Amino acid sequence: MVNNQPFLVKGVDESIYPISAFPTEFGACWHDPAQPSGFYCPPPSARIESPNDIDFLVQTAMGWTAALSANTYRTFGKIAARPSPMLSRANQFGVKVIMGYWINYNIDFTFPGTGGQAARQQLINDFVNYITWLRGDPNYSAVLAHGLSNENNQHWCEWANQPHVCVQCDPNAQAAGFYDLVNNMAQLAKQGDPDPRPIIVVSAELGDIGNATRHADDASLPHIDGWGVNAYRGNSFGNLFTDYAARTQKGVIITEFGMDVWDSRPTAASTVGGKDEATQSAYVVSLWDEIKAEYLRIGGVTAGGTVFQLADTWWGVNGPWTIGVTQHNPGGWSGGFPDGILDDEFLGLFERRPGAFKFQDDLYPRQSAFSIRQRFSQP
Repeated sequence: MVNNQPFLVKGVDESIYPISAFPTEFGACWHDPAQPSGFYCPPPSARIESPNDIDFLVQTAMGWTAALSANTYRTFGKIAARPSPMLSRANQFGVKVIMGYWINYNIDFTFPGTGGQAARQQLINDFVNYITWLRGDPNYSAVLAHGLSNENNQHWCEWANQPHVCVQCDPNAQAAGFYDLVNNMAQLAKQGDPDPRPIIVVSAELGDIGNATRHADDASLPHIDGWGVNAYRGNSFGNLFTDYAARTQKGVIITEFGMDVWDSRPTAASTVGGKDEATQSAYVVSLWDEIKAEYLRIGGVTAGGTVFQLADTWWGVNGPWTIGVTQHNPGGWSGGFPDGILDDEFLGLFERRPGAFKFQDDLYPRQSAFSIRQRFSQP
């Protein structure tokens, strides 16, 4: 509900990082096993963007989001400045934002040792302080919900797999510790807020949802309002919504779905394949139609979905994940797609090409962009 009216989330996932830049250069903290903490947060001296760069990028992103007839834009991490150019532009274009909050994968969520509970409390305090700070933004009305974490359920015990670590790791204990943590984070973030935004936890597939042993059932998560589910199953979700309904009474947003444009199968013209806009478009539309049908169904469990993603990224695969990314590479993850590969850098509804100025790329709509705009424009 938005302003006491039903609200079908018709959205896209964040994609602002330009060609030749890596997220850390734009202020994002990033997973880095080489660091003692397991992640790297860039100092101001390592950042290369200017306020004008950021404003151009978010203006472009919000403008194209609105042009798709989308009403929602999902992010993955904290914003760094207030007033936020992103929230300002979102209000300007009539777009709501699911504000992401990244929780590092390289954490022992049992928080052992003498400093364990202090470290846990620090994570809680950071989230609570961030939400409190964010509520002071003059454009906070653009915030639809908070997306807490992203696919942590795929990474239990990742911290224990590092070369310098030699301990046993129990995935059930890690999961239980994580879900207890996010429930506490949500509980304290809502205290004293006269108009709290929903807080969802974003899961890779159905994962732990409903698992009481892992404290991911409804009784264990009273302060979590719903789930986000990232699902890449091909051109249909299959029984996802039925299975979801059997696990929880909470609502769900399909926070990632889509299809890459790159077909890796060799052709007469290329041994590495090429772009297939028609198939990408057909998959995206088919998936959206299933989401909307579930939303309209009496007793349906979903509030909508966000396509992954607005535009291509150039830094997603074929590491090392480092600064100065200048190659657009196919490759990624196996999945239910014609070529068997979900090419992570080619998921955009828009193709990204170098513009006349650094960090000011040109976006070119693919067939999928026109197709999803037609769907999103329907009531």
